[in-house]
Amino acid sequence: YDVAIIDENDVWAVGEIYTEDTYTYDSLGNWIDPYNAAHWDGQKWTLKRIDWDGSVSKLTCIYAFSNDDVWFGVTNLIHWNGIEFVKNWNPVLDEFYDKTVNKIWGTSSSDLYIVGNGGLMAHYDGTGWTKIETGTELNFYDLQSSVNPFTGERETLGLAGDILNTLERKIFLIKGSQVRELPFSETQTTLHTISFLAGRKYYAAGARLYTKINHSRKWKSVKGVPNRFYVENIAINDRYEVFACGDFGEVMHYNGSSWRLITRDSGSGGNYYSIKSNNNLVVAAGSGKYSEARLILGKR
Repeated sequence: YDVAIIDENDVWAVGEIYTEDTYTYDSLGNWIDPYNAAHWDGQKWTLKRIDWDGSVSKLTCIYAFSNDDVWFGVTNLIHWNGIEFVKNWNPVLDEFYDKTVNKIWGTSSSDLYIVGNGGLMAHYDGTGWTKIETGTELNFYDLQSSVNPFTGERETLGLAGDILNTLERKIFLIKGSQVRELPFSETQTTLHTISFLAGRKYYAAGARLYTKINHSRKWKSVKGVPNRFYVENIAINDRYEVFACGDFGEVMHYNGSSWRLITRDSGSGGNYYSIKSNNNLVVAAGSGKYSEARLILGKR
């Protein structure tokens, strides 16, 4: 479901991963849990079980600050501190619909945001959690942040929608505990992801890909994009390097002048849900035709 790059030799991917020997009983009658994470060490992927009070359940999202400071989203939160995985119990999450964290973002482990379904958002200050009123009941799909080089201020944007039922979608600007909706004039489309360089370049995508330079401009549909299917996630390094992934195995790259399709598997029915890039590495995570876990790793 999600991926985080720390460096070229330290990458995490999370989800719900089954093998022939999992989700069954061993010869002694002990239940064998599925895996819920995979780790890349620069040479190979290793499957992991990260447990919550002895129970291994699917991990929905991940956010990494360093190799000893990684947050995993589950029905609550798990924090890797470099020594052990520690449960971070969040009483605010009890209000989250189906107890699912969809995205994690923060500047540090004492300034952390999480979003979920039903418009729910919470902030962690290193000690406790506070619920943030967003004014919407839409499901939050994405949460991104960037520092505006012209003002020195940090912008945090959240994207919410209801893609399974309506075309409704909203983009929010978050400052501390204050949430304000930003205009999005296009009507006949759904959105699922947002990524940006504050004050310089913004992308929002779903059924179509949109862009603008700053908040004083209107969103415009991007021309010449080679995707045929739904865009699930975007990763932006700078104005001249953008990656996007989506349904039917599509991964695309923008080099500052044109978009190029890296891969597509229209016959597989599989989707890539998350894509991250860091210097010379890009990783996308998702599933194949029969819902098998799938990762694609690219090097410059």
